[in-house]
Amino acid sequence: MRILLIGNCQVAGLADCLRVRLGPETTVHSFLAANWQRFDQDKQRSFRGADYVLHHLSRKTVSAVEDMARWSPNSKFVAVPRLIFRGFHPDMVNLKFDGLSFRNEFGPYHSAIAVCAYKMGLSVAQTAPLFATNLFQKLGYFAAYEQSRQELFAEAHLCGLDLAPAFARWQSFGCFMHTVNHPKVIALADLVELIVEKIGLDTIAANNWQFIQDRLVPYPAWATYPDLAHRLGIQSGFQFKKNTIGRLDDTAGIVVGLRDFVAAEFRSFAELPKQDAKFIPEIDIAGYDAAIRATLREMLAEPASKAPAVGGSETVAHPYRGLPGYQFWRKSVSEVDLQDIDPVLGGKFRITRQERIASAGSCFAQHISKALNNCGHTYLTTEPAPPYMTSQEAAANNYGVFSARYANLYTARQLRQLFDRAFGHFVPKDAVWAHADGGFVDAFRPQIKPDRFETIQDVLDDRATHLAAVCKMFEEMDVFI
Repeated sequence: MRILLIGNCQVAGLADCLRVRLGPETTVHSFLAANWQRFDQDKQRSFRGADYVLHHLSRKTVSAVEDMARWSPNSKFVAVPRLIFRGFHPDMVNLKFDGLSFRNEFGPYHSAIAVCAYKMGLSVAQTAPLFATNLFQKLGYFAAYEQSRQELFAEAHLCGLDLAPAFARWQSFGCFMHTVNHPKVIALADLVELIVEKIGLDTIAANNWQFIQDRLVPYPAWATYPDLAHRLGIQSGFQFKKNTIGRLDDTAGIVVGLRDFVAAEFRSFAELPKQDAKFIPEIDIAGYDAAIRATLREMLAEPASKAPAVGGSETVAHPYRGLPGYQFWRKSVSEVDLQDIDPVLGGKFRITRQERIASAGSCFAQHISKALNNCGHTYLTTEPAPPYMTSQEAAANNYGVFSARYANLYTARQLRQLFDRAFGHFVPKDAVWAHADGGFVDAFRPQIKPDRFETIQDVLDDRATHLAAVCKMFEEMDVFI
């Protein structure tokens, strides 16, 4: 079988993943759509006869796909989505000079903030502090993740693919993009998984993405800015990797920090004649100019109370200097448009829909279990209602309220006691109470059964089932709320 891939810089990586999945009996070729017109007709026609032609949905592929459809009418043409995602790198843009992409040591990628700061005449020292929450909020960078996710899903949908499960997996790995248009190999491997399933091809190997060479590693890699990474719940720093194609043995200085990056940008911009430096339309120069000027005014207006330094007469800045904008009421609430206020900060990890979530507590834990179920997460329930009960009876007997039927837990000590009882570390002396109106109740769950238990043994039997379910919950859960 022969497979041909036509598209952007991602097709070589897709071809590698296909070769691993399909084995040596399948021949896989790939080429950049942008190079199609450079091939002579003999070269172009050498690709005909492919069983499948996988192609990106883009203007650059149109000519190649039309020619292939004419020369190879028996081939099956399958559209595949480009993995383009700005959510981690909303500041990244391309620049044009004389109609061509302007490149420096970081390839064709540039910082919109650095571009506009340079045009305003700011210095490197004045520009570097702008890469923080205050300006990101004004420029809409925090909204880029969700917007990019929807755009990515939409292109995949046009190709007949559902990227949502794969995307959830990628999120657990943190930043899954080197740059806006360079995905890491895990994303390409998962996309191939979907393509192979859609076409119905037989595979000889599992999705062992970790054994596949990432062809895009030698190219530039962009930092996920720390204030943005914090919102997304991932770890990142200001680390910008230069283009290393052709210099694999010379790795000194290939990764630089923010100030060195801005300085390198400014040096490259200085080489362009000012009257000829044309910026692509996606950069709203006027909007960036206004946002940067407003941010600079706010930075200058911040109180700079100083105190004598220990051991001398020098002064030091106050402890709030340099903190991200979300730690200031004015920057995060009072001077922010209502629709832009985000009360949720990024965490240290992300919870995927596949991870099993358990909860314990009081009202909050009850409501969050319903919310998690409603939004498609996996809420772990280890003590379900017996099959003979109706839904009304199950609710009356407190089934499905929490992961197990332990009722409200108001304190950490209660939770600790529950754990110790479940695993046999604590056996209370007073465990069953006789009710004044007849029957018996569990001393730790007196209202768990509205019509009470008839005998002490009934209480003990129900408790044994319950504590076994609690053990199972602690052993099987991935996340505990």
